[in-house]
Amino acid sequence: MNPLLISISGKSGVGKTTISNVLEQCLGKDKCLVLSTDDLHKYERLNPIWETITHFNPEANNIELGDFHLTQLLKGNSIHRSTYNHNTGMFNPPKLISPKPFIINEGLHSFYSDTMKQKSDFTIYVDTSEDLTKLWKIKRDTKYRGKSKSNVLKSIESRKKDEHYIESQKEHADLVIKFKLVNGEINLHIDKHNSSLIFDGIIDSLLNYFNDIKDLVQLSKDYGDNNQFIQGPAGNISVKCSNNMLIKSSGVHLKDVDYFAGWSDININYLKEYFLFAKNLDNTKYFNILNESVQNKTVPSMESGMHSILKKYVIHTHPNKLMSVLCNKNVKKLLKELYKGIDYCFIPLLMPGLDLYEFIASQSKIYPIYFLQNHGLIVNSDSLEELKIHNNICNIPFKNKDSKLNTNISKYLTPDEYIFRKCKDTWYKDMKEYYNNIKRTNNCNYLDNNFLEELDSLKFEKHRKSL
Repeated sequence: MNPLLISISGKSGVGKTTISNVLEQCLGKDKCLVLSTDDLHKYERLNPIWETITHFNPEANNIELGDFHLTQLLKGNSIHRSTYNHNTGMFNPPKLISPKPFIINEGLHSFYSDTMKQKSDFTIYVDTSEDLTKLWKIKRDTKYRGKSKSNVLKSIESRKKDEHYIESQKEHADLVIKFKLVNGEINLHIDKHNSSLIFDGIIDSLLNYFNDIKDLVQLSKDYGDNNQFIQGPAGNISVKCSNNMLIKSSGVHLKDVDYFAGWSDININYLKEYFLFAKNLDNTKYFNILNESVQNKTVPSMESGMHSILKKYVIHTHPNKLMSVLCNKNVKKLLKELYKGIDYCFIPLLMPGLDLYEFIASQSKIYPIYFLQNHGLIVNSDSLEELKIHNNICNIPFKNKDSKLNTNISKYLTPDEYIFRKCKDTWYKDMKEYYNNIKRTNNCNYLDNNFLEELDSLKFEKHRKSL
């Protein structure tokens, strides 16, 4: 059977690559070949010709070569093709590319030519509003492609005269995906121009996936923007969708999670099966398993294992008001007094990552709330509404009545306070200020040297410290 060709087009920065990545997950990564029409640019980034011609102009791209490549792949033949490197602005050497059951061709001119209009089995046009496109493109190109904001704005303006080349493809699209910014929130709408039994189910999966990404982005914003809950790259949030889990990537600030970046896509089935059959797990094996389960070339959170066995929505925060309780030697007694009638699980001081995963996995049930000694709070649920209990828990007042100060023991109360101790960013100063507000007394449960040494040895923590 010949491969099926899905072509995705739209202007720069509208989300084409994200759409293609989502489709790849829906169809099965092993069954998909993803091609970018950026590989067909005639010139590298520093070529002065870009001062007189834009990427939107078909004349700046080897469209005929792209048609030839796809025609060969659809016949079952392999090709050799260079790929455009967005980090360097140059082309990588040609490599052998073989066809797969689904070929996803995404880019500015993916179904511009008559040949590709005819050969595409399904066409998608991404129609993002102008204000949102500008917002996304500035964020992507400044953060991930090393460009200045002024250069990005200049590029957007220079391409407007050639936008009609891209927009002309919209009328030939079987599906139009629309992103709009409404009252600060991103709205997603799908216009289906042609129905297909083969692709209708995929469209539903695509829509569900994006709704889950939207939930992740919104939750990350709600909690990441509040430094009473999160400081810097601390904490985490995850959302499960079908066989996948979307979770904030290692070292990323929650407030920076968006539709394009900041999260890892984890294959939960792979993760669970590996954990089920793996013998004598140690931190190195755990690190490797998590990295192998990622489907979008990111570094996953070390807590991905723990998140994978909890409910659909998981919030893991380090609330300032709660830390006075969690870092107290009498934490168990205090929790019983403060949270009577609430179904929770207390987790004693454990090493983040593998140890925390194994403890939660060993429990007879999934609790809605977990209090982590010297670490933080976990709230999880299959309902967004039920997550609101998080804020109620954090607002319960507590004052340390012990007046005996003790300054002769370790100053570190939490793993993050220690791991980022050499960080000079503003957020770490806030973190230190919050933890310094915890009355340092004989009742504080400080991290001992053995714990700190083990923490230093974790591969995931070495990665976070390097950020």
